[in-house]
Amino acid sequence: MDPNPEKRELLIQATIRSIHVAGELGIKLLVIHAGCEPYLTQEELYEKNLQVFKRFFPAMEETGVNLLIENSTHRNMKNASYFYTAKEMIDFIEYAGHPLLHACWDTGHANVEGDQSEQLAVLGAHLYAVHINDNRGVLDEHILPFMGTINMDDVMYGLQKAGFSGPFTLESDSVLHPSDYWNGKRRVFLKDSRLAEPTLEMMRDVEKLAYDIAKHILKQYGLYES
Repeated sequence: MDPNPEKRELLIQATIRSIHVAGELGIKLLVIHAGCEPYLTQEELYEKNLQVFKRFFPAMEETGVNLLIENSTHRNMKNASYFYTAKEMIDFIEYAGHPLLHACWDTGHANVEGDQSEQLAVLGAHLYAVHINDNRGVLDEHILPFMGTINMDDVMYGLQKAGFSGPFTLESDSVLHPSDYWNGKRRVFLKDSRLAEPTLEMMRDVEKLAYDIAKHILKQYGLYES
């Protein structure tokens, strides 16, 4: 939760608008990062988040948009109180008790924490979406599967145990990125900048590679739908 009340209110209003826009576009799943704070008990974390989420419930009910909380990693959250495990996510979902509140599993965050299939199996029917991305187990890098240390068989077994049938969504946006990027800015060289940015053609090639990788993963488990 942002300690600045004005900034927090702006974020809440932006989220409400996002829910309405998603509803207008026919998008029924919207992923949100819940609030975090250091030194909160589980009960305090859930209650503080619930008071914010209650602000979203009317828009969710009006539009039919499902709001999905996401797991994270201590590396990102600086060890603040948050939802790091499937059980913590389920506990909050059940604590909130709203039929349009569910879960999204981020494989990159989970890889830094160290577990996939068992956590996915625990989520079960609460799992409505996935963010598929890879890393080397230390940082949240958002690279493509097979570029890091995630075992995709582990992920696929977990998704099957959970009975997941939703979209297989890649969140692997760090293969090529602009110089001014959220996950690390490119070093500046003042004498020249001809190679500061990747070309559009290169980025299109990466998009095709991403599709081919996802297609391969799904085909190996008989889940690819053309």
